[in-house]
Amino acid sequence: MSTKSRINLLSLSLAGLFLIFAFGSSDSSDSSDSSDSSDSSDSSSTEGEKSSDPAATADAAGGDESSDEVADSGSEESGGESEDTEPAKPAGPELGTAKSIDSFEVTLNSTSEKRSTKDSFMDHTAGEGAILRLVNVKIKNIGKEQEMLLDNFKVVSGEMEFGTSTECTMATPKALSWDQINPGLSKTGNVCFEIPADAGNLKLVFQPSMWGSDKVSFNLGKGASAGSSGGGAAAAAKSDSPSKSAAAAPSGGSGVGGTQSLDSFQVTLNSTSEKRSTKDSFMDHTAGEGAILRLVNVKIKNIGKEQEMLLDNFKVVSGEMEFGTSTECTMATPKALSWDQINPGLSKTGNVCFEIPADATGLKLVFEASMWGSKKMTFSLDK
Repeated sequence: MSTKSRINLLSLSLAGLFLIFAFGSSDSSDSSDSSDSSDSSDSSSTEGEKSSDPAATADAAGGDESSDEVADSGSEESGGESEDTEPAKPAGPELGTAKSIDSFEVTLNSTSEKRSTKDSFMDHTAGEGAILRLVNVKIKNIGKEQEMLLDNFKVVSGEMEFGTSTECTMATPKALSWDQINPGLSKTGNVCFEIPADAGNLKLVFQPSMWGSDKVSFNLGKGASAGSSGGGAAAAAKSDSPSKSAAAAPSGGSGVGGTQSLDSFQVTLNSTSEKRSTKDSFMDHTAGEGAILRLVNVKIKNIGKEQEMLLDNFKVVSGEMEFGTSTECTMATPKALSWDQINPGLSKTGNVCFEIPADATGLKLVFEASMWGSKKMTFSLDK
């Protein structure tokens, strides 16, 4: 084959490839255009369908609005009910309510507040900033064996627990007796608590055993003096309420007028004096030969959260000698300090009497928070 013929054949082959490529590209373009046109047509059709039925569009929109209106209506109705509902009030006393625990059924009959109480032999008045809370209860033995009542009640306000007051209960008419109670029988009586006048949201707690944790409680209400403003017992109690700062940083010094704190107690030494004899309405006492009566007036406040017991916690020290209180002297001393329970936030003020050698010097008053511990606070009695 000649060179010219080869060139012509090559030219025809290239031309054929060009035509094939051009035709394929045209088909692809047509297919793409057709697809785009189809999609555009479908989209236009859908849009046309949506816009072609205004009623349907309105219904759809209306349906959404209706749904919103129902939700709003429900919300408004709920809001209306909330507005119509009275705000929750503090629970009142659960009078007439009977609750059972272990072998006991306890019913709260009544509750009241008083400044003082009196029976045929004794009377008791609440201390400064305090009020007497009396509760009348009925206790029934629903078990099969005899049970013992042992001061099973306390009153709770927040984190503070108030035990019964022996002096108050003894001066209360028809006081509940701590005694045995046989199966099927019941006892009814009053129990007295001396508590801060501004203590609120009170609950009466009954605990069958001092070693167990089971208990039942009754609402006693807000308290007549709770939340009151201005002067009076409530204000006094508020100003004397327990504070950690008082316990952590006692004010005053170690002499007369000084205040110190230890554990749950805050003690103030108000005054001190010496006498040969002392006398109250019923008794008198004279110091023995070579002796003198040393009287100290103190204020003791419970700055803790639970009831504490005063059990002759004082002594006078001179050098290595320790002198305890004199029972005869203290009983014959007017306004003697009572060895009794003291509830949180409350205080007791009174005289304590020591019969000591007349020549004793370097005297110090020592208060021990517990007879089993070694912690103590000391006040100088020297003038």
